[in-house]
Amino acid sequence: MKLNKEDMKNFKDYIWSFYGKDKGIYKDFFDNNLTMEEVEKAIKIRLSKIKLKFDGDSIDREIVRDIIFKLREPNAETEYEFIDLEIFSDKAIDNSEVKKDETR
Repeated sequence: MKLNKEDMKNFKDYIWSFYGKDKGIYKDFFDNNLTMEEVEKAIKIRLSKIKLKFDGDSIDREIVRDIIFKLREPNAETEYEFIDLEIFSDKAIDNSEVKKDETR
């Protein structure tokens, strides 16, 4: 699945408002050092590797959060147990479509 540019920006902003460095209401989840590159990579994984309808809601935000946890620490315990470590291999992720957000 692909999001249009506006929906992608809105979803990144939504995630950032919860976990973003210096701004997020849960910024401490990631020791206040989350990067937009991590968010973008996790969104790409969410959209391309997890076969669950994407709504851009709190469930999707939490799934992206858990993907970031797994990217940082593959053995991390997460809320969504269905996240398979295999999807985090570099071969499974094509970063060529991920555009860097320079606004953060």
